[in-house]
Amino acid sequence: MVNVAVVGAGYGSYGLAPAFQRAGATVVGLCAPSAERRDRTAAALGIPHTATDLASLAALTRIDAVAIAVPPDRQTAIATWALESGLPVFAEKPLGASLAEVEALANLAAHKGLPTAIDFLFPELPAWRAAKELLEDGAIGALRHVTVAWNFESYDHRHGLKGWKTDPQRGGGALRHFGSHVLYYLEWLCGPLADVAGATSSWPGGIGDSLVSLHARTAGGSGVAATICNAAPHGDGHAIRLFGDAGAIALVNASADPVDFTLELQGRADAAPTRPTLPADGPPLAAGTDPRVAPISRIARRFLAAIRAGEQLRPSFADGLRIQRHIESLV
Repeated sequence: MVNVAVVGAGYGSYGLAPAFQRAGATVVGLCAPSAERRDRTAAALGIPHTATDLASLAALTRIDAVAIAVPPDRQTAIATWALESGLPVFAEKPLGASLAEVEALANLAAHKGLPTAIDFLFPELPAWRAAKELLEDGAIGALRHVTVAWNFESYDHRHGLKGWKTDPQRGGGALRHFGSHVLYYLEWLCGPLADVAGATSSWPGGIGDSLVSLHARTAGGSGVAATICNAAPHGDGHAIRLFGDAGAIALVNASADPVDFTLELQGRADAAPTRPTLPADGPPLAAGTDPRVAPISRIARRFLAAIRAGEQLRPSFADGLRIQRHIESLV
């Protein structure tokens, strides 16, 4: 068994800890500054140890790896301590609040040769894996264009909250918080992106950047265009459409569940799209479990396997650095 310490009593407790437990790890400790919330959460999840920081937790129990869910401007220091201590790290995106921080962290991980992972979860979904297989099998012929439209209203914007999720200087805002996902999954689907450009904006009195428009080209020359708006009341959801010589593939989510995607395939001569049969994604989640736990657990499982084998995996800190460089080209 691999002993994992989770840092963060928010998403760390309802996302990462259950995902690592589902993946077969032993979650031995939970770190967070708020003792009341931390200890209550640990008890509910059966986590035996709690502490304010990793150094204190390491004095209580053996730690083999660390999973971090804290704001980006705090994450790099925690991940650096873990790597310097010889511990593999599973981190959230974006890796840090600045390119310099992310470069230093990725270089340290490479120097140490330790497995690292980053929580780019969309490619772990059954619909997405099936879409990539269709694309690679030539189901729509040669790729022409890819479009992304992601329009929704985040909790923070709905309630007028000012925190890291809306602050670009802390690693938040539409571009860093959500655009990091888009840039990663576009490369996962279509290969490396080139000529990445675009712009960010907000509205008068708005908090941080809330609208992103970007365009790029794939290595094969296909055009890519994406818009992301996280301050859109009654937004129409998240849709990725791939257009080829022989048809189109669509990944669409119009629900409040961020990972509830349908997959549609329509050949050029087809009167209507079809929905291919999707692969199974493991046992069902218990009632009340955050739906993101299932895709996170797939990355966690690879992370644990890499630790046991002394190998690397993807998505890694090197991927996080590449995405951070794309982000910096847009600001």
